[in-house]
Amino acid sequence: MSNPPTDLFVYGTLMEPRVVERVLGRPFARTAPAVLEGYRRFRVAGQAFPGIAPAAGCSVSGLLAQDLAEHIGALDLFEGPSYERRRVNVVCDQETHSCFAYVLGPPHLFTDAAWDLADFLANGDLERFLGDYPGFGGDG
Repeated sequence: MSNPPTDLFVYGTLMEPRVVERVLGRPFARTAPAVLEGYRRFRVAGQAFPGIAPAAGCSVSGLLAQDLAEHIGALDLFEGPSYERRRVNVVCDQETHSCFAYVLGPPHLFTDAAWDLADFLANGDLERFLGDYPGFGGDG
């Protein structure tokens, strides 16, 4: 993409500070609760993490992480080739905010199972996820 984003809507594992630390080597500097309308969140087939896809009448709660231009390379690597970084509009502090979100592409990865951060943390998925993910510690 020609203009690197500075803000990112996160809706899954990147809402957990320990995952962000592993990916970026530091926590997000600034976040705020946000909602993405017209999408749904689901558990990716065979995985402990979620994806989002367009879905009329649905919405996804998450966080707006701000000022991330220097970390987009690490975030792109973390999300991998199955996710497309797409410009979206979220509602944050009762205002519409343009940002990017990683949207799952291949339809064969979609499931009907919902994904919830509290369940991810409570059932040991976080520990398994971090154990499987080596981390980048930044853009290097």
